[in-house]
Amino acid sequence: MKSSKKPVILESKYQLKLLNIQKDILVFNNYENILILSCSSINLTLMNESTQAHILKSYEDFLNSLEEPLEIFIQIRLKDNPSHLIESISKQFYIILRKNLKTATSNLHQQAQTIIAYFKRLNLKVDILNLKQSLQLLYDQLNFKEDFKITSTNIKNRLAYNHLISYKSLIEKPSYLRANHSFYQVYTITSYPLETDFNFLDELINIQSNLNISYHIKPFDNNLALSKLNRKIAELQSSEYQAVKKGQIVSPQISDPLNSALELRGKLSRSQTRLFGLQITVVSLSQTRDQMMKTFNDLKALLRSQLFNLEIASYEQLPLFEASLPLSSNLKHLTWRNFDSQSLSLSFPFKDGQILHKKGILYGRNKLSNALVVIDRFSLPNANSVIFAQSGAGKSYLMKLEIIRYLDKGVKIIVLDPEAEYLNLVKNYNGQIINLKDLKNLNLNPLYVGDNIDPINNLSEIINLIEIMVGGLKQDQIHILDKILIHLYKTRKNPTLKDLYKLLKDSSENSLCQKLYKFCYGSQAHIFDQQASSFNLEHQLTVISLPQADSDLKALMMILIINHLQKQIFNDPLPRILVIDEAWLLLQDNKASSFIEQLVRRARKYYLGVSLISQQATDFYINNQASALITQASLKILLRQDSTQLKMLSQEFSLNDYETKFLLSSSIGEALIIYDKQHVITQIIAHKNEHPLITTNPQELYLNEKNND
Repeated sequence: MKSSKKPVILESKYQLKLLNIQKDILVFNNYENILILSCSSINLTLMNESTQAHILKSYEDFLNSLEEPLEIFIQIRLKDNPSHLIESISKQFYIILRKNLKTATSNLHQQAQTIIAYFKRLNLKVDILNLKQSLQLLYDQLNFKEDFKITSTNIKNRLAYNHLISYKSLIEKPSYLRANHSFYQVYTITSYPLETDFNFLDELINIQSNLNISYHIKPFDNNLALSKLNRKIAELQSSEYQAVKKGQIVSPQISDPLNSALELRGKLSRSQTRLFGLQITVVSLSQTRDQMMKTFNDLKALLRSQLFNLEIASYEQLPLFEASLPLSSNLKHLTWRNFDSQSLSLSFPFKDGQILHKKGILYGRNKLSNALVVIDRFSLPNANSVIFAQSGAGKSYLMKLEIIRYLDKGVKIIVLDPEAEYLNLVKNYNGQIINLKDLKNLNLNPLYVGDNIDPINNLSEIINLIEIMVGGLKQDQIHILDKILIHLYKTRKNPTLKDLYKLLKDSSENSLCQKLYKFCYGSQAHIFDQQASSFNLEHQLTVISLPQADSDLKALMMILIINHLQKQIFNDPLPRILVIDEAWLLLQDNKASSFIEQLVRRARKYYLGVSLISQQATDFYINNQASALITQASLKILLRQDSTQLKMLSQEFSLNDYETKFLLSSSIGEALIIYDKQHVITQIIAHKNEHPLITTNPQELYLNEKNND
């Protein structure tokens, strides 16, 4: 007959041992004192190899300075973030200091100050948690998914801190715990790979699950370590001798540990390293039992691929759970794996691959760490960007994705669209389209300056525009233009090219008149010789489409359109992005390049971000003005590149070998994003509702049109 005995429900007062608080130190029974520090994180994957080596060496120096055990506690939580469309991960890092002495208060604070000083060299900020923060941390661990904020009033109104932070009930099972309505399961790593590398345990830290990870680090005395190591070496050498004596081949299970032990003994004898014990405890937090088991199976399979073995801590769930938290200094249930300081430094845990600008947009996930990449270009030194990619690599797809996400944030977007690739967005965002046949409403007259601008102070800009139109001016022609324009603006408020042509004709400047004729009386007169228009930027999205013009005419139109737009933009500064696709069209002429370079340089002052898109980065290095456009862009995005471009790109953007190979073989939608000298390899992510708006795949476009019909 089966037993009907119900599971034991343990009240929190029997589990928690918090007796008192001394300022910011938690005092448990038997004078166990605990101080909790919060620690920032860094993104090592964005750093070059020399910087990474410096960080790891500094961390090794810190480990060698340790005299007392410590715990590094990592809290990983999944968060639904509607603005990012996918789950994001929140990582919090803590350092837990324990003392078992009545005089622990001063000792713990002294140890904390030493850690703060060491971590400052690592560019990590460490702070001591105050009472409210410490209690909140405890509450959050013991009450998963319970939304309760501890305040000063809470603390004053409670007689016992235990009742403030505790779970309502706890059910202890051999393989898991159930606190309140959530499931907790404790795992231990029982075996490690023989050799460690820089990415040691990265898979664990970057897992997409709700986890608590505790690194328990215990320094050993070198003399005691040598004594134990000598005994182990003697055992291995004896096994080796017996195998040789019997004529057997010495197995790697004997030779590899023996060689490692002999090497370690030499380093310990010369004080070149220290020996540490490491124990890693992982606690998963789930809302259902099925979810709990899925987390374990996924995590076990992931770590097994890295030659780690993860096991459920059967019949030790509660003691190991307590040992992982700042509840007790009773660590007798822990089992230690030995590491020297150099190997242990490779487990550097304060890593967070996420780039989460508060007001940014989602670009995708870091392919190396699976973390989110959320960047706000307006928070960078300037909001300008460049995108380089082969045809078909996804540069227009990426730009359209960026456009709709900034539109959702209220940013105004203007697109110069030479190939009619952005028209589909206008329908969904109530924007306006200016087509080639409507260009007469754009007012491409280069002499138009508006009502609030003194034309005499802008003569050099006007002459530059005319020089771009006619393909160059001689010095004497520039002087003549200067003189005639001064006279023209004094007699006419908004002169046209025809007015200028007549004055040049009267001055017998026939050569210049011939070059201007087509814009004044020829086939293009209707485009370039108009009075002031009513064209404005009131719509949130404006797409100016120029697919029907030839390349030379497109470039000239784009320059004059930008000239017209910037007058309104600079008169009414607010968050805007100006997208210039096929930017190579504007870089063939030095004067045109200089015009765009001046726009990009001035953009930051007027809350404008200029996005330049081109297939080949080499187009931007044909002259000094064009190359300056890359320098003036804080955000640089590289998608798949032609092999002929890689050498130049590698030099100009300081790419390492891995990044160079990535750009040669990357798939559609994979990009190397560079900002503030940081490099992150990103998988671009579009939501299912966004994809139909931005795809350029002909088959998908056909299906979309068919479904709409």
